[in-house]
Amino acid sequence: MKLIIDGVSVEAKSDQSLYDICGELGLFNGRLSNDPLAAKIAGRIFTLNYVPQRAKDVTRERESVRKAMAASGGVIRLQRYRDPVGRDVYICAPRSLSFSSL
Repeated sequence: MKLIIDGVSVEAKSDQSLYDICGELGLFNGRLSNDPLAAKIAGRIFTLNYVPQRAKDVTRERESVRKAMAASGGVIRLQRYRDPVGRDVYICAPRSLSFSSL
C-alpha cells in the first residue's frame, strides 16, 4: 500500500504498524522533540500502533483499506512533541497509564 508520510512516499506492507514504518524510515532518534508520537489521518489522531492495512482486508479481487486511510488517500501527518497535538498526546499518555495501574 502506498502511503505519504510527512511528504515522503512509502510502500507499506499489510499488517505493518505506523511505528514499524517510522522505524524503517529512521524517524526515531531518541530526541523527544523529533520523534513521532502519534499520527493525524483524515483529521483524526491515531497511535503509532495503527495498522493502515490489515492482511485480512486484502483479497485477490481487490484491496480494502481502513476507513481513515481511504478518507486521507494514504496521506499521514506525524505528530511530534513540538506540535500541539503531539504535546497533548505526550502529556495525556502517562496520565492514563497511571490510572490503569490502580
